[in-house]
Amino acid sequence: MGDDGAAVLARPGRRRHHEPDAEVRLILDAALVVMRRNSYAAASVADILDEAQLSTRAFYRHFDSKDALLRAMYRRDAESVARQLRTATEAAPDPVSALQAWIDGYLGVFFDPRKAQRSAVMTSEGTRRAAGYHEEQERAGTALMAPLVDVLSDGMRAGVFRSTAPERDAATIYAVASSVGAARRPGAKRLDLDAARAHVKRFCWPALGLVVEVPDGHAHAAGRETATGREAATGPETATGRDAAAGPETATGPNR
Repeated sequence: MGDDGAAVLARPGRRRHHEPDAEVRLILDAALVVMRRNSYAAASVADILDEAQLSTRAFYRHFDSKDALLRAMYRRDAESVARQLRTATEAAPDPVSALQAWIDGYLGVFFDPRKAQRSAVMTSEGTRRAAGYHEEQERAGTALMAPLVDVLSDGMRAGVFRSTAPERDAATIYAVASSVGAARRPGAKRLDLDAARAHVKRFCWPALGLVVEVPDGHAHAAGRETATGREAATGPETATGRDAAAGPETATGPNR
């Protein structure tokens, strides 16, 4: 019996032609194709195996349910994005550039067409009801924020950012960026990437003591040191000004 209550018919066993890692990859890739086409709720294990050209035995060698398969898909995508964010931030020449690189990379999850399609599958209504979904979502959020925490910590030590609580500040920036990503969903106000980036900077730059360029060509500064090295006179506080940050949406899913 499958996760959705439907019987899973035994498929003829086939001789294994793939190494275990390759077999898992085939199943994950096939599942994404089928879930895009049919939705998560309507995607059956049999459909996924037909797409992968694998046997029922191959599926159950690696997953005990369709929900377990979804969790593996979610984790693979989150870890891939986290690696890309880490690479981009570590390649940046200074803390402000690294912060911009993280924001651009994370917004890409919602604005890059290929990534947005994957994200839409992972955040659909049906997937949110899968067993273990919210735990996987928490795990993804932690992985995605880790490079950002390091960026804020480095910037604080260098005197560039006014951030005395990098983990809380990272959670807030993550929440703001995720809210912009949510606006890409049907029924929400549509933003392009430039508008989304400007929205995130408008909220986060002043809290970190950085200059925000506004459409009239003027620069608004707040904080001890700005992105251009100017000084402004305000005392240290966190990016939120509070002790708690709101729970954000993950790169591949909604609320943490």
